[in-house]
Amino acid sequence: MTPDFYTNKKNPGRMDFVPNVYAIKTDRIEVDKETLDMIAALGMAELPGVVQVDPVPVRQVPFVRGVVE
Repeated sequence: MTPDFYTNKKNPGRMDFVPNVYAIKTDRIEVDKETLDMIAALGMAELPGVVQVDPVPVRQVPFVRGVVE
């Protein structure tokens, strides 16, 4: 973060910082086919950096009621 910060006028106890590099990078956005279809339905199929990837399977963890040690 840069040392350039200012005091928030509405909340004087809070400082706002401007980062050197933003955490959200939009040069490559990976989406699944369903999301890409929704983007196309909105008329934005040619958004730069949006690429289709295969969905990654998620391991299911069984839910158990009670205390887990």
